[in-house]
Amino acid sequence: MTVKWLESKELLLKRNGKLIPTYAYYIVAGRVPPGMLEPRIRCGAFKGKVKGDFYDRRECEGPIAEQIEEAYQFVVKNMRVGTKIVNSQRQEVYELPLSAVREAICNAAFHRDYLEPSNVFVAFFDDRLEITSPGRLVKDFTIEQAESGISKIRNMGLAAALEYMKDVEGWGGGVSRYFEKCAELGLPPPNVEELDGGFFRVTFYRDVRVDGIAQECKEENREGKSKGMSKGISKGISKGKSKGISKGKSKGISTGRNTAKSSDRIISLLAEDPTLRQNEIAERVGLSLAGVEKIMRHLRTEGKLIREGSSRNGRWKVV
Repeated sequence: MTVKWLESKELLLKRNGKLIPTYAYYIVAGRVPPGMLEPRIRCGAFKGKVKGDFYDRRECEGPIAEQIEEAYQFVVKNMRVGTKIVNSQRQEVYELPLSAVREAICNAAFHRDYLEPSNVFVAFFDDRLEITSPGRLVKDFTIEQAESGISKIRNMGLAAALEYMKDVEGWGGGVSRYFEKCAELGLPPPNVEELDGGFFRVTFYRDVRVDGIAQECKEENREGKSKGMSKGISKGISKGKSKGISKGKSKGISTGRNTAKSSDRIISLLAEDPTLRQNEIAERVGLSLAGVEKIMRHLRTEGKLIREGSSRNGRWKVV
């Protein structure tokens, strides 16, 4: 972002010949001065269907884009995941639409009322995911309009910064996409509502068809364990032995994916679009996020892939 761009979006204002940062600027930068409200995203995963005992929690601080990413990763980590066979290959299927969940977290961050002394809350229950933000919809804007794809921005500068950093695809259509993506997975439509006390909430309903066994398998993959999953593994991956997998190969692909083919697919995607995020790559190749991260680390170690620029605004270079 250039100074001129920041001025054009009113993230910086000129007063008496000097550039003064706005509150929106501080939120983007993650350096809120003492005495100002420091917004956070608070995440919790609860046992059962009401708030009570946590089995996982996280408090996201710092630059708002990093908070969004942390909250999104928290959700992905606690999702159940199943599998389906596509073109004779096993593909992981998350119980909720990842793109819709990410956009809902983004929307909660830049549509919230920053004059309210509260935070965005992301709450996982056995049957649903709730994303709650302080502040009702802006004046003269209705839930029906939001569901139809119309958007009305409360914090223009903040929204522009998030779009610039590719944390949101654009202004508009967000809520309607929640419904489209849930329908594609055969899920009930999400619930969008204004709450007493001045809050706005989006609720996604979890897929009861994905059971706990699938979640256990996901945890095994995330930790890189191949024990108990060796049957049916491609003999091309060190004949199903974890010893061969551990040497630079992602153990998270032990569900039957061929590591070399997955690496080639990732390289091909990044050659076409060097700005892809790892979660976007995971969706396209049908692997877990952990599996993609391990493959890309291996490619970087081998010198086949280089990251240029910052972790958020940079791009990938295929060597």
